[in-house]
Amino acid sequence: MSEDASRTPSQVKFPKQFIILSITLALVFFFSYMILFSQRGSSDNVIHRQAIELIRFDETFRLPLAHFLYHLSVALLNDINPTSLNLTIYFSVIVLALANTALAGILWYYLQKYTDNFSPYIIMLIILSILLLTPASLLKLNFDNPNYYAAYFHSNPLHNPTFIFARPFTLLLTLMSISIFGQKKLSVLNTITMIIVIVLGILAKPNYIIAFLLALCLFAIWRFFHKQPVQWRSLIFAIAIPAIIILSWQFYITYTVDTTILNTPEATDESVGISPFTVMILHIGKTGLSAYLTIIINFFLSILFPLFLWILFPQSRQEKVFTLSWITFIIAALQGWLLVENGSRMGNGNFIWGGHFALFVLYAISGIIAMKLRVYKNRDWRFLWLLMIVILQLASGIMWVIYSWNDPTGVTFW
Repeated sequence: MSEDASRTPSQVKFPKQFIILSITLALVFFFSYMILFSQRGSSDNVIHRQAIELIRFDETFRLPLAHFLYHLSVALLNDINPTSLNLTIYFSVIVLALANTALAGILWYYLQKYTDNFSPYIIMLIILSILLLTPASLLKLNFDNPNYYAAYFHSNPLHNPTFIFARPFTLLLTLMSISIFGQKKLSVLNTITMIIVIVLGILAKPNYIIAFLLALCLFAIWRFFHKQPVQWRSLIFAIAIPAIIILSWQFYITYTVDTTILNTPEATDESVGISPFTVMILHIGKTGLSAYLTIIINFFLSILFPLFLWILFPQSRQEKVFTLSWITFIIAALQGWLLVENGSRMGNGNFIWGGHFALFVLYAISGIIAMKLRVYKNRDWRFLWLLMIVILQLASGIMWVIYSWNDPTGVTFW
């Protein structure tokens, strides 16, 4: 039994826990406020705000987008508010704050298992660092034309509220899915929970699930041929079938009947095709060898922390969730590089979003695994290298937040 588990309620220092909880919630709400208001003029925020305001809870009710969970949540809160004011922007902050709180809670639950009685304040600092990590863009920063985002797989696109809203679902699903590869069969409660998480995750934003589902199947097949346990029934009925059904419906809605924020069904010119690096090159704004070199450099700057963890600490390769996260990210990266939406959506880079999600999950899992392996126990050269990489990516993340705050339209992202 752990030390915490052996305490009686009277031994728990309530004031200290209350202070920690209060500080955490205050930071979460401030961070959510900062995110939303710093990017209030970006095209993504404007579009999603318009989508929310189109939802009416009357006979004209209609969902404006195929991934509607964020919009529906905000619209519902705005509809039941007792005033006659349109408080969409403030309810958006509340919804994003709840999502960030859930995300912090998931990270806390897993991190506190492996942090050897760390102070709760240290755990909070680790969680905040994970949430701020971005590609190590400071290594190639040009102050005349800073680029913290374009042509990266980016873990923290602050200008997109649906990404922020969907993160808890993607991380929780990844962590829960590992139980499929154990000897013990999943309970009915765990199976139902997994179904709920994947359904809500897809309805929040489907990009990650497309890559994750393929990665999960490939990992299961690999384990099957190596005679390692796979709970096939749970994989098929708790994840694969619900995901395929909802993704198929979303594909139909998106590419057959266009229910965009224009709210008018119409035949569209969009279709999915293969066109290697087209969208990345479009965002870079240059062509030729220089463009491809930028893509390659940005890719490696994006994965430094998990890559160094994988190289320097071989025991990390034995962690199933770490391996699954790597496979998911590689598939998502290939998806973002190779697939394109032909037509008016090409510039949106919707297939790149899977890589954004997968990178965030890879960072979060890397942080959890680093704590599980107690990489901080022996402060040798391996730990120092890993720490320097984390500090570099954290500094890049802080600069990205500052940059985003100073550019509320998001125009110079590109």
